[in-house]
Amino acid sequence: KVGQNLINLYPDPNLSGIASNYLYTPAQITNSNNYDIKIDQNFGSNNQAFFRYSKQNTNQAVPGALPAPAVGSTNAGTFVIPTHQFVVSDTQTLSAHVVNETRAGIGRLYILTEQANYGVEVASQVGIPGINGGNDPLRSGLPTINVTGFAALGDSGTKPGIIVSENWQYSDNLSWFTGPDR
Repeated sequence: KVGQNLINLYPDPNLSGIASNYLYTPAQITNSNNYDIKIDQNFGSNNQAFFRYSKQNTNQAVPGALPAPAVGSTNAGTFVIPTHQFVVSDTQTLSAHVVNETRAGIGRLYILTEQANYGVEVASQVGIPGINGGNDPLRSGLPTINVTGFAALGDSGTKPGIIVSENWQYSDNLSWFTGPDR
């Protein structure tokens, strides 16, 4: 019964022939909104500063090689990728020979990925027990199943996922110019 249910996930051929007889070319959708805000400030001829905030928000829907719930791709699913960066810098000319630059910044990346069958208990629907977890969407979908001579079925084993990266930086550079030209 499970084998027949899995075979039923394959779509009917839409091309002639007994091999390579199915074509599926859905669009990959990418929406991206980005902006930067930068403020430059001169506190005098010897002191300049700037502040910058940048935001990027990208949403992607990557289709599988087959329509859902068959999917058949390890990269199919949705991706939400917001990025934030904040930088502040102050440069002071302390004398004709000494310049000090102080800079601080924070960058944050947060990636949320979900498989194409996220929230749908496909494994349970085709009769494979123990894969899907009731109302737990983290255990939803269909595991990757390889059938010799056919395209793979199922979702990626690496989704859903959350990746968070945060980077804090601080630097203070003091430059002292010496030599015969100074």
